[in-house]
Amino acid sequence: MDASTSLIRYDAARMALAECGLVYFVQRPSTGAVKIGHSRDPLRRVRQLQTCNDETLRFLGLMKGGRGMERLIHQRLARTRLSGAWFSWSNELACLIVGVTTPKATLLRLADMAA
Repeated sequence: MDASTSLIRYDAARMALAECGLVYFVQRPSTGAVKIGHSRDPLRRVRQLQTCNDETLRFLGLMKGGRGMERLIHQRLARTRLSGAWFSWSNELACLIVGVTTPKATLLRLADMAA
């Protein structure tokens, strides 16, 4: 799949989910810390975050849901909160990202969109 097809797939997913927004997961590789945020355009948001970081952030994935879903995830992972919306890597977080604990969630991994 070429880059233009990947962009079309991303745009289709973004448009379909824009009504409620998306929860995104971004990791700082050196520490393993994961930022959990929400946006209607998460790739743009990640680019904005990147300008404030001295290392390349790793985009882990997206989940259907807006601010409310983000809050629920923050509450669920409260014991691993580092600061603000940044959390320590944990088994619970890993399961959430791969959809194991949320089988009905729509999880779109960047690898799937870029493949």
